[in-house]
Formats: sequence, structure tokens, C-alpha cells
Amino acid sequence: MKTNLRHLFSFHSSLFSAAAPSAAHRHLFSFHSSLFSAAASAAAHRPLFTFLFSLFTLAASAALAATPLLCNPYTFVGRITDARAAAFDNQRPAILSAYSTADAAGAPPTLLARSTTFYRDDTPHNYRLTIPMSSTPADGCALQNDLLEITATDDAGRLWTGVIDPATVGTPGTLCEVDIVLSEDADGDGIDDALLQDLINEWAASDYYTPDTPFDIHADPDGDDLSTLDEAHLGTDPFNPSDTLQIDSLDLTTTPPSLTASLPAGHVYTLETTPSLTSPWTPTDFTSTPSSSPRRTLSTPSTPARTPVTLYLLPTTNPSPAFLRLSTR
Repeated sequence: MKTNLRHLFSFHSSLFSAAAPSAAHRHLFSFHSSLFSAAASAAAHRPLFTFLFSLFTLAASAALAATPLLCNPYTFVGRITDARAAAFDNQRPAILSAYSTADAAGAPPTLLARSTTFYRDDTPHNYRLTIPMSSTPADGCALQNDLLEITATDDAGRLWTGVIDPATVGTPGTLCEVDIVLSEDADGDGIDDALLQDLINEWAASDYYTPDTPFDIHADPDGDDLSTLDEAHLGTDPFNPSDTLQIDSLDLTTTPPSLTASLPAGHVYTLETTPSLTSPWTPTDFTSTPSSSPRRTLSTPSTPARTPVTLYLLPTTNPSPAFLRLSTR
């Protein structure tokens, strides 16, 4: 045993003696010494490192807990129209805003989203409002069970306000369709007050006015089978029998067949066909140019008062219809 220990000691001594004169190896010893010192220092400060790491872990957990858990938003789309059923757009804008409703503590509503009406001829919608949702309270977000207060104002200052439960009109992550009519009906007769007064004034200035006959908004003074209120909603003149919604021409010799019409402003139009007048009318596809994509609706802008259009029938989806009509809403 003593011999073995002696050989071991002699081996280490030889290494030390051989390495000591070498300048190149001094750095090696110095490096190992530094490592040893750093390790010893780390061991001495291990409680401090452990404490700091614990604080960092707690801070990270608190930040994670404070981060709102965002959910799929509610996206509302639809049409904002006036009392004449004419849509607002970028030329005649209306502003739509969404607020959280006041809470039990009486905190005022918070603005969640705002948008302005737009115009596209290939969609019946003229607004899109996306409301951020969260499963935990967060600034600028609605909670999943919140009621929403929606307001809309036009350039004339008319205001529409409604409280909507999003769960009744759709689900998060999908489009929720809500149409809004900017109308004021103080007397509760079901007709917008300003529209009624405008129609009375137009009637009084027309050839159909008789002082002994009271104004009737449901009458048809110009005899075109549409009431005064219906024509107001169509965008046609209720006191002019030649101002109607009609197809101006139909050309079955072109490929594809086409029709032309001059359509009142701010409305959505659908082309419908039926094989007989006793059968249901069915919406059918058409295009706005011979080579464009099929569609089911056409929207007109708020100006001019009439928009001339040409619509092309699709033979594959319109197998020789006997009757054709334009409808609007």
C-alpha cells in the first residue's frame, strides 16, 4: 500500500515539476484556478441565486395571470339604412360604435369598436364592426356574457341606439348579421316622423293633392299598384306613375343573355326567375360583366339617384326561365 501511494505521489510531483517551468501551462493552471474560485463563489451565494430565481418565477406567474385570455371576436355585419330604406355608404356615411354596458358599480360604458359605412356593389352589407372579446376582464374587450350597446349616427345627426346580446345573433369567430334603420318615430305610428312630413309636403305639391282629402301614406295616388310608403322604400316617386322599378330591356340574342335597368340609389337588388306565375320565385345567379364571377345581389351607391346597370344571365343556372323579375330590399 505504501508503495502504491508513493508511486501516486511521485506521479503527481512529476506532473507538477514538468508543468511548472512552462509558461504555456501557467495559463492552464490559472484557468482551472479561476473555475475553482467561481464554483466556490457560486456555492457560497447559492441561497441568493435561489431567492432571485424564486422572485423571477413569481413575477412571471403574476404577469401571466394578468394577461387577458383573448377569445374569438364578435364581428357584426349588415346594412345601415335610413327611413326610406336607402343605405349609407362612404359618400353618405354613418358611424357605428359599440360600447360595453354600464356595470353594477355604475362604471360608464367603454368604447370597444367603431367603424364607418362603406360601399361595395357585390355585397348587401355596408358596415363591418369587430368587437374584441376576452374570458377575463381586460381594457377594450367585452366579456363573453356582456350585453353590447350599439349606436349609429348619420350626417344629419340622427341617432340609433340598441342593446344587443351577441349570443342571440351569432357565435364568436363567425359573422353576426344585424340590420339597422336610422329612424325617429316620436308619435309611435310606425313611420319615421321626418319621412312622413316629407311625403305630406310632396303630396301637397303634386297634382294628386285635394284639400278635402286627408293624406294617406298607404294609398296609391299615381295608380302604379304601389303605395306611397312602398314607393318611398323603393326609392321611386310615389306621385309619378312613370317612375317605377322596372327592367328596361332584355336581350336573349347575346351570349350570355343580358338585361338593362336604371336602379334607384342605395338599395340591394336580386334577380329572380320562375317557370310560371303560379310557381315560387327563385333567386338566380348573374354577372355584372360577361366574364366576371357569379353573384346573387347587386348594390347601388347612395348617389346618383339612378344607376344604369347591365346584368348577364348564366345559362347553366337559368335553364330557359319563363318569367324574370328584379326585387329589392
